[in-house]
Amino acid sequence: MKKDLNVLAFFDTLLLIYFILTLLLDMLNRYEYIPSLNDIRSQRAVRIRLETLEKLERKRQEKLKGERSRREKQEVKEKEKELKKRQRLEV
Repeated sequence: MKKDLNVLAFFDTLLLIYFILTLLLDMLNRYEYIPSLNDIRSQRAVRIRLETLEKLERKRQEKLKGERSRREKQEVKEKEKELKKRQRLEV
């Protein structure tokens, strides 16, 4: 009987540890770690992260700009076609 109580207490402890670990993992996933900027390694890590974010944003802006220019060229071509159609119908 005493062994059964020890086993139950052990499983209760395991469940409690599991619950605490899942809460900690949820908290770690929810909050982003921000390093202190006192040491050079963390400063470099933050600088590299910012540079990669800037590169990604620059690529995204260039892609949007390219799409916009392609759309504008397509619209100009369509307007020219419509103009030619109208001119043919008038003649």
